[in-house]
Amino acid sequence: MRRGSRLTAGRPDDEREQQKGTFSGAIHTWNTEYIQTSLGKKKTRLHSTLYEQKNSDFWRGRLQRTKATPGDCGRRSRTFWARDLRPTTMLTRLMTLLNAHFFQDKVETVRASSAATPPYDVPHRSTPTITDWSIVTSDEVEKLIGSLPNKTCQSDPAPTWLGKEMRRLLSPFICLLFNKSFTIGCFPQEFKEAVFRPLLKKSWLDASELKNYRPVSNLPFIFKLLEKVVQLRIQALFDSNGLMPVMQSVYRRFHSTETAVTKVFNDLLRAEDGGQLSAQCVLDLTAAFDTVDHELLLLRLERQFGLRGIVLDCFRSYLSGRSFCVVLNGRTSSIIYIICSVPQGSVLGPLLFIAYTADLTTIAEKHSICIADVGFRRLLKTHLFALY
Repeated sequence: MRRGSRLTAGRPDDEREQQKGTFSGAIHTWNTEYIQTSLGKKKTRLHSTLYEQKNSDFWRGRLQRTKATPGDCGRRSRTFWARDLRPTTMLTRLMTLLNAHFFQDKVETVRASSAATPPYDVPHRSTPTITDWSIVTSDEVEKLIGSLPNKTCQSDPAPTWLGKEMRRLLSPFICLLFNKSFTIGCFPQEFKEAVFRPLLKKSWLDASELKNYRPVSNLPFIFKLLEKVVQLRIQALFDSNGLMPVMQSVYRRFHSTETAVTKVFNDLLRAEDGGQLSAQCVLDLTAAFDTVDHELLLLRLERQFGLRGIVLDCFRSYLSGRSFCVVLNGRTSSIIYIICSVPQGSVLGPLLFIAYTADLTTIAEKHSICIADVGFRRLLKTHLFALY
């Protein structure tokens, strides 16, 4: 007999509910009588005192961190609790900041901090070159359409699922468009208009502070398809010639933050076995994707990765003339034109970022350092707790 049958055998539902009610009533009665006793009253006052003290300490610390005085508490209470903000109030504040080019101002601030740095002369590296694209076939396009996720952008003329259903019919025309772009070395301008949907970086961050949002590009489906065609060809060039950084443990196939953690964890174990001390230093790049300099990136692609001719022209067209607008709860901000960065949420963005930070990975290889993303610290901390 099943466990549920044994538990309910011989005990009707109404009798069980009656027993539950009787038990709850007895607990309530005991709690009430206990509180009325002198000991109960004493403990109740103690609990209330501790709660008030904890609550006071919390808000006093919150005021100190925001540099507010108690007199400002009434006016600034909205900054303490995002959930206290009415949706319309928060939306108005966010859209006001977005229309004030918040994301663009953040990038300009970061770039201004390094403006005094002398221009970097990218060294030449002996490597095979690529000057022209291989022909795109209808079968390749049809296969790629079927493999991409069903994500639809606001700029898409039709839902992605519909395009995937009709891929056999559409693939010859898309193939013709891609081959034409590869021939003239130009990406269509309509493909470079992104929609930003701000995503909260961490679930526990203050939702009313715009600095806690990450601008993720929502790009047209056909543009991501063209990016995928380019990515496959460039990735094949990098892999076949050993151009991918060895210590790069993210944005690569068969590599992730877990790969980096495994490597570092193994180094820690070997150091401990040898009686050595270990120290961890973690560096974080602020607005890493958003501050990529286009001219420097193009120089790296040409001098260190062998991109020439039409292929390099395609990347120059890919990076130039980009724009975005922010969409939030059905409202759209003004259009902002981009002078730097590779788009987050794109197919080519991670690969281009690896090429942009190639010299950094060279330094990492000399000292056996891994390069990963923000998830690395969390995974490594978990492994360290297991070790110690």
